[in-house]
Amino acid sequence: MAVSVLDTGDCLMVGGDSREEVDGALVKYVGRGAKILAEAVADGSRWTGACTIPERAPVSDISDRLKLSELREAASRMSAEADVEDGCSVEEVGVKYLVTGPSPREVLLRVQHMTRFGGYLVGNIAQADGKWLAIVDTPCSAKNSGRRSR
Repeated sequence: MAVSVLDTGDCLMVGGDSREEVDGALVKYVGRGAKILAEAVADGSRWTGACTIPERAPVSDISDRLKLSELREAASRMSAEADVEDGCSVEEVGVKYLVTGPSPREVLLRVQHMTRFGGYLVGNIAQADGKWLAIVDTPCSAKNSGRRSR
């Protein structure tokens, strides 16, 4: 089963079905600069741990590996608006957005669209109550960014 990650604002709470899953996720975040706040402990049949929020991973510059024709083709496929018929909804929660959708693919596509405007995925896409969820953070509040409401 997949690990679930909850960004509480001060730390990341990591939950999973096994200690190995939670420890693996915590190690991944430690590799990005996080510090362990709580080792993985059993919580009923689930395991839970916590760490500080790691620094945002730097975006690699891959432009030296792409051909100009590939860049032009990719740019022509990009549009300013996401597919409004994707079944996803976006709810503003402070300076973060909660993206919900019918499938992980649709949520991922919406998140990828939002990253073009400075947002970035926090944690992993997770399933809850039959819907798929993602948290997208923004570098500044939506009120100051000039973005249209979604």
